[in-house]
Amino acid sequence: MRITTNMMATLSIADLQQNVAQVNASRDQVSTGLRIQAMSDNPGAASQVVQASSTLRALTQYKTNVQAGTARAQAEETALNSLTNLLSRARELAISQGTSTADSTTMAQTKAEVDQLLDEARSLGNTQFENGYLFGGNDSQTLPFPSNTPPFTNATPPTGQPRTEIGSGQYSPSSHNGTQVLVNTGALQSLYDLDQALGSNDATGIQNSIGELTTAFNGVQGLLGDVGAWQNRFQIASSNIDALSTNITVFKSNLSDADMEASMTDLLTRQNTYQAAMAATSRVLSLSFTDYLR
Repeated sequence: MRITTNMMATLSIADLQQNVAQVNASRDQVSTGLRIQAMSDNPGAASQVVQASSTLRALTQYKTNVQAGTARAQAEETALNSLTNLLSRARELAISQGTSTADSTTMAQTKAEVDQLLDEARSLGNTQFENGYLFGGNDSQTLPFPSNTPPFTNATPPTGQPRTEIGSGQYSPSSHNGTQVLVNTGALQSLYDLDQALGSNDATGIQNSIGELTTAFNGVQGLLGDVGAWQNRFQIASSNIDALSTNITVFKSNLSDADMEASMTDLLTRQNTYQAAMAATSRVLSLSFTDYLR
């Protein structure tokens, strides 16, 4: 086979282009800190990096969900604690007016305070959270408790519970609805019954309200237990998400991140190789026909 000057030039240029590509690849690794620049660099590892990135995005969303769920549960806990204190005070008042020493004057004075307690309880049921009502259930935009008299709620009482996605296919409630909090526990009804009994000087009605208030108090305590369990679940979910995110981040880093020391060494080596190839090619292509005959 006869090797011409044009062939030598073509081959030399091809070698130089390959060297340039290798230098550029090493330079990209150093500048980006990434071992994988394109899927073709390592299809298997690149596919795993893509999957890891997708998982990390999902975990970030779950973390946001958990934080929102925790905030909602904490808001309910605050409201329920206030309702607990309110019912406890109402029970004290009922006990004080359920004795033979109570008269119409003390009952009237006590009724004024119970009126306030009833209004405060209804206000707690209408607690606002973010852009809606905390205890609105599935309809957070409608005022849950428009009245201080039975049935207290709108024609359609609050139903349903907000659920928070804390993992793939894993959900947790984050608050109760108003029906559960103020109707099913008997909180509003017991306060209303006490208020009516005080207004009519009904000693028997006052004494009966003591048991109703106790039942309502215990019911609210049970709801507080639910909220505490949800908060624990959110805390555990948050810790698990953090741990999994760390593991996946390390896994992704091991696949995609370049060893900077090795990359710098590789870049310098390839640059030196390229410069040497340039010098050698320059010498070869500068030879004349006379040089070949020597």
